[in-house]
Amino acid sequence: MVSYNNFKRNMAADGLNESALIASSSPASYALGVRGLQNVTITRNLFSNPGMRFELLGGQASSNLENYLDATENFWGTTEQPRIVERIFDFDDWNSFAIVEYFPYLVSDRFNSRKFIGTKWRYIHCLIWLQ
Repeated sequence: MVSYNNFKRNMAADGLNESALIASSSPASYALGVRGLQNVTITRNLFSNPGMRFELLGGQASSNLENYLDATENFWGTTEQPRIVERIFDFDDWNSFAIVEYFPYLVSDRFNSRKFIGTKWRYIHCLIWLQ
């Protein structure tokens, strides 16, 4: 259990080439990383690390889509769901990792903040064939 922590104002190491890290299974710029096979719950934490590529690395090895990393009820430095998804490195970035469940999330930068009560954002992959 990782709860009630401030993960804020962290910076990537000098000289990191962030563009080279996006295609890697081991990005070097993240505020909190979970690796291995253990079950971890990450809740009621406050993240705000604009100097890092990711807030969370959900690097739990997973061969089953039913496995996921519980990272609900955190503040991610924003309330815009597409931006939150961009700040979490998980199954969508490297398909041997577990899916990170971030929803519902906190709507303000306080441990006692209320949870977002709207609808979970889902992006749709679309292929367009041009001839």
